[in-house]
Amino acid sequence: MTDPRRLRGHKDTAICCIASRDRPGLVATSGEDGCICWFDMRCKDVLYVMNLGNNPISSLCFKPGNEDIIYVSSGNEVKGFDVHMAASWKPLESYNYNKEEINQIACNSKSSFLAAADDGGDIKVIDIHQKCLYKTLRAGHTSICSSIQFLPWRPWEVITGGLDSKLVMWDFSKGRPYKVLDFGVPDADGRGNAGQCFNPAFVHAIAVPEVDMLDKSDKICVVARGDGGVDVINIEAELAAIKSKSTSKPRKGTQSKSKGRVPSADTETQDENGRKRLHLDYSLGGHTAAVSCVAFSIFGEKGKFIISGGNDKSVKVWEWSKYFDADQTSSNGDLLHLNINLNKKVNWLCTTPTDSENLVVCGTSKVVKGYLPRHWHLNITHIDLSGNKLIGKIPSSLTRLENLEFLNLSSNALDGEIPTSFGDLLSLQNVSLASNSLSGSIPDSMAAMPALVHLDLGSNQLNGTIPKFISEMKELKYLNLEKNNFNGVMPFNVSFIKRLVVFKVGGNTNLCYNHSTISSKVKLGIAPCDKNGLPVSPPPARDSSGDDGSSGENSDDDYSMDDTNQKGQHHHGPSKVVLGVAIGLSSIVFLIVFLVLLSKWCG
Repeated sequence: MTDPRRLRGHKDTAICCIASRDRPGLVATSGEDGCICWFDMRCKDVLYVMNLGNNPISSLCFKPGNEDIIYVSSGNEVKGFDVHMAASWKPLESYNYNKEEINQIACNSKSSFLAAADDGGDIKVIDIHQKCLYKTLRAGHTSICSSIQFLPWRPWEVITGGLDSKLVMWDFSKGRPYKVLDFGVPDADGRGNAGQCFNPAFVHAIAVPEVDMLDKSDKICVVARGDGGVDVINIEAELAAIKSKSTSKPRKGTQSKSKGRVPSADTETQDENGRKRLHLDYSLGGHTAAVSCVAFSIFGEKGKFIISGGNDKSVKVWEWSKYFDADQTSSNGDLLHLNINLNKKVNWLCTTPTDSENLVVCGTSKVVKGYLPRHWHLNITHIDLSGNKLIGKIPSSLTRLENLEFLNLSSNALDGEIPTSFGDLLSLQNVSLASNSLSGSIPDSMAAMPALVHLDLGSNQLNGTIPKFISEMKELKYLNLEKNNFNGVMPFNVSFIKRLVVFKVGGNTNLCYNHSTISSKVKLGIAPCDKNGLPVSPPPARDSSGDDGSSGENSDDDYSMDDTNQKGQHHHGPSKVVLGVAIGLSSIVFLIVFLVLLSKWCG
């Protein structure tokens, strides 16, 4: 684990964070200072700060389908802002339907509803299209309602968690709950809050998979509990259990006790594959204090990891899908994929999408931290950021993309040295860093890149000697080292050059070749070496009758086997025109002699 990036902008404790899906790398954080700070994870400093007052901002969410609009909760009020109106930060809309302080807001990805959960246990469902209150959900919680999420596969349902240790499923179109899971009741195995820690099993946070995760995950809900546990619950299995019980006939002489009541939890509920709920606790390497937040990863294979943060100053990364894999036969001991120890309790966390993989953590501090763990095992194979006016150095974290095959960062304004760990990209086949301002030498670690086919480092400020290991890359077909500051003797021989389809090395005035191994007839754009390994003369000038001097494959500094073969087919001797004239004159002389002899013979 590398040191985290420290994102500074808040003047008081950061409370919440969300990541943009449309703009990878863009993160918004809120704090007790009444501000929203916007960070681009590719840059160093805060982009801008929205100062919305003195009241803490408890929750954030983007408007579905339009991330230019962000909703914030502060006190008992929900406000909507246009992020482009930086001059005034006046709200576009405001809702004051909650009577108590709001803990979390969430938007329905399938419709125009926003829900706000408050300290009184009530949930206000707001129609943001009509700009009015749609429904109030009450009588589900007997204490603070701490978290709420819409179910993307059930457009008229929400799920809430509270400090009464209950998880409640609602049909908000009807305004009533239809399922309650009570984590305060020990299950049939005797597992409750005893033995985990002394805190009760309050529900501090919940998470459900987003729409684009559903094809690879079950329709589940993840619960962050106050006793240090993280529960993964198959919602459809829970609902199937309700239907099964409701269709069973009561025995004669008994009365149904469920009438007028909301069905409660059956802690032995199994899914369609016969598995119980997944419970991630300290026995599996989990949290030893209350879990404050939980989220699905949205980078790489979306939803592959569940990430939880707790009051034990740690973040846990769970590869939960192993448990729900039909072929999984091993124990649950290997579900903990990564543990990150912090120096502060965790308030909230989120992850950024594939193009900019970061884990963003809001601790009990005004400094937000961004992590890029080394062992995500991301499945990114192609990155093309050419021609984007990127500045700064190539981040060393890039070399953690172990499955990367194609990398194009050409035509930017990148500077500094190529990361020394660049050779960790063992799957890389095609790399172009051309037309930047990179300096330093080619890192030795690149000797360990067996699959490299295309290497373009042209038009930079790279220096030092060209490493010999490049000639040992068996798959290499394209090599461009032109227009740099390389020096010394070029370590390539004719057999290596002939193996390449394209070879460019011109424009390095202090570089020379060994004339005993490479013929001077091969135009490389560099001079031969003297006995001291220095260029004996300036490199040959380009042919002015050629192309425009670009790095095209037909310039004089390029070497290709086609040009060599064509040159080898030229023969020394008179040209065709000279031969034609000679043959014509000989024929005329022969004709004159023949006519003279014929006249004498006839006479």
